[in-house]
Amino acid sequence: GIISFGITCYETMALDLPIFVIAHNNSNNVTSKKLEKYRNYKHLGKYNEIDYSNIPKIICQNKKNGIKKRKIAIDGKGPIRVAQKILKLLEK
Repeated sequence: GIISFGITCYETMALDLPIFVIAHNNSNNVTSKKLEKYRNYKHLGKYNEIDYSNIPKIICQNKKNGIKKRKIAIDGKGPIRVAQKILKLLEK
């Protein structure tokens, strides 16, 4: 995904999802650059300094050179499991 730097960035890093990050201020730009060396992460730059016409090329290059889609064990039954747990709590 292409996301703005913030809590979603940390959440996607925890899930090891491939992300491209745009910083929305100077502070986030500095932090985003530092985090780029971890996981499936590519810092695109600060929003007002990015050549947006170059982003498709960057995405294609990084797909070939390291940022890859990961298989995640999601079966789609999470909402049912949560509902069942809530019902069990209500029975007590």
